[in-house]
Amino acid sequence: MSSTFFGTLTVAVRKGLVYKTIVVDLDTGHIIYVGDGKGSEALDDFWKKVKRQGVKIELVTSDMSAAYIYSVITNAPDATHVFDKFHVVKLVHEAVDKVRRSIWRQETDLEKRDLIKGTRWMLLSKNLDKFDEKQKERFHNILASNERFR
Repeated sequence: MSSTFFGTLTVAVRKGLVYKTIVVDLDTGHIIYVGDGKGSEALDDFWKKVKRQGVKIELVTSDMSAAYIYSVITNAPDATHVFDKFHVVKLVHEAVDKVRRSIWRQETDLEKRDLIKGTRWMLLSKNLDKFDEKQKERFHNILASNERFR
């Protein structure tokens, strides 16, 4: 194990019955460890191997599992821990949608409620260029109508 960068991946081997935690060398893409389960204990033997070989971990990628966070903090406290894009984007989408729904429920002006309704994907879009002029105008009206969207 010469690399100092690794990522974890948890997979279900049989639909919800058997989980494996896979550690991948981010430089080579090679699997360097497979542990049973999806908790921090699935990485215990991996950390023993890292310590035995004197490897200094600089970067770790994983999902936002509390077990993985704990395991990395405990065993590689100086490593940079990067969370996977899928879970970060999911949290952002959920937060934006929560705010949008909250504003819609609190809004008493029916025109403003109609303006907000059905705009989830518009608010989450990273590219306004794909919208036509009417949609762009609606988007800007939504932002102008409520400062919580800005």
